[in-house]
Amino acid sequence: SRYLLSGLLRCGSCGGDFTIVSKNRFSCSTRKRKGTCDNAPSISRHEIEARVLVGLKDRLMAPELVSGFVEGYQEAIREEQERAKAAHTQMERRKTEIDRKIAGIFKAIEDGLYEPAMKERLAELKAQKVKLEHESQLADLPDISIIQHPRAAEVYRRWVEKLETTLNGDDPEEAMDLIRSLIDRVELIPRKNGP
Repeated sequence: SRYLLSGLLRCGSCGGDFTIVSKNRFSCSTRKRKGTCDNAPSISRHEIEARVLVGLKDRLMAPELVSGFVEGYQEAIREEQERAKAAHTQMERRKTEIDRKIAGIFKAIEDGLYEPAMKERLAELKAQKVKLEHESQLADLPDISIIQHPRAAEVYRRWVEKLETTLNGDDPEEAMDLIRSLIDRVELIPRKNGP
């Protein structure tokens, strides 16, 4: 969409679309095309966007949404922790398997069954074990109590406050898509001093 609210604005009188009618003004398209709607006022694009962003920020700060964010954040962290535990367990199994194979080679050598290929295989297994130990150190499991951010609600509040500034950020299209995804529709109801 060219503008933040394009296609999301509806006339509160007739249900028609509010569309751009001049450079930066929205108005009821039914009134403009057919003249059958009594919603005459138009509104500037900047004014309606500002009003919607303020309303959106107010709604997003509702206690149930804040607690929903915190719960979702903590659930995502728990899922990440479970994935990390599963990966760690699999890594430990692989290390145990490699140790078993190395022990098997040493046992065969002790029993007098040495072959030159065993030396190469032993070097491969040791290299795999070193690599796994290195990966294991990189993937040490963080403590879940550290991950569950005690200020998650504050992080959410700051994110909501920055909604408007994200439109002027590095990726305004992505920010616009994000904000548009939070809006079902905006209904403009006429009043004496404008919509």
